[in-house]
Amino acid sequence: MKKIFLILGMMLVAIPVFSQGITFDDISLGEGLEKARRENKLVFIDCYTSWCGPCKLLAERVFTQNEVGDFFNANFINLKIDMEKGEGPELAERFSVKAYPTMLILDANGNVRHKIVGYTEGPELIAQGRDGMDDSRSFSALAQAYESGERDPAMVERYIIALLKGSEKEKAKEVADGFFATLADEHKTGPALWPIYANVTVANWGSPWLVYLIDNKHSFDEAMGRETVDDLLYEAATSMFTDAMFFNREGVSMAMLPEITETIRKIDFEGRDKVVAEAEFTMALMAQDVERTVDLFEKYGRRFSNKGIMNLLPLMIQNKESTNPETHPATAALVKLIEKTMQEGAQSGE
Repeated sequence: MKKIFLILGMMLVAIPVFSQGITFDDISLGEGLEKARRENKLVFIDCYTSWCGPCKLLAERVFTQNEVGDFFNANFINLKIDMEKGEGPELAERFSVKAYPTMLILDANGNVRHKIVGYTEGPELIAQGRDGMDDSRSFSALAQAYESGERDPAMVERYIIALLKGSEKEKAKEVADGFFATLADEHKTGPALWPIYANVTVANWGSPWLVYLIDNKHSFDEAMGRETVDDLLYEAATSMFTDAMFFNREGVSMAMLPEITETIRKIDFEGRDKVVAEAEFTMALMAQDVERTVDLFEKYGRRFSNKGIMNLLPLMIQNKESTNPETHPATAALVKLIEKTMQEGAQSGE
């Protein structure tokens, strides 16, 4: 019997102890920084609020992963701070936390090294954590390199991506457009800069990046492959279409849509007809032109991309009056058409 207990004991000792995710210390930021100095670590802060859905998903699905816990527990002092309680409001102001979830990586003196905004899957969060530890890839290091005049394309690309991850969209556009102005034409085409062209948040409709790509599409087709370029143009055009609908965002308004649509007609790319149809349909809907809205939906409705249809929904549900036949006749007619289309699809098994 003693031998059995001995063997069982040895087996238990041999079983590895797995992480159950990130271990967060229930201490203040000041105490966390002090602990970081003692243990020669950085500080990772989950900035959250009680009402933030993506914050809860991070806590439930990502922070609990073994791989995530193993990495962050080994390299960081981890804190969770409600930005609306205790020291949270003061820290939100100090670190310019304006969206949730926001995750910060600080050095032991409380300086921001890296910033990640939005729900992030485990592997990407670990990758961002590694960047935050890297003196050549952290947000602060890239910013310092850029401000000192370094313009290596790979470095600028990383800086732009870091800015976007940190929800610094305006700065990302400023950096990207300023960088473009320094490039000679022979350096503007090719794989090295493609990640910037492919980021429609920065290289959006009307930006110097996209204008140059459209004017030199044949060269980009040869360098990147036509399908890749066409996919980008479709995404950029559809994103512009969304911007036009949502209150003149990004400097694109509904008033500009007819002219932009004519420009799109002249560009040879897969998906062009879908974008044009969506644009024409949206202009009719915004004008509450019942006859044209119905005609275009019946003519093109099944050609619309899922993204195009989803973009229309906010137009239809802005307020209680949005589907009132008297004030919004085209929207009311469209709702009936969509319901009819869905019913026909269900009956046919589509």
